[in-house]
Amino acid sequence: PTRVRMLGRAIAALTEAGYVYIGMDHFALPDDPLAVAKREGRLHRDFQGYSTQPDGDLVALGVSAIGRVGATYSQNAKTLEDYYA
Repeated sequence: PTRVRMLGRAIAALTEAGYVYIGMDHFALPDDPLAVAKREGRLHRDFQGYSTQPDGDLVALGVSAIGRVGATYSQNAKTLEDYYA
């Protein structure tokens, strides 16, 4: 099956099992904070996925970590050797 068809089947199976489709590839139980935020129109999305909180600054710690301050994104070195250099 195509990827779109597989996604459709996954959405159907998970929603039939009681999960709420949050978006893209995210699902949550109805009382989960993500599902509540979606119902109430308070759901936020950034490069890391869905969140109940609006955007905020993010400090990157570790190899390949991605951080953001304001509108500026940065990514740490992708190898341990370069990270420690």
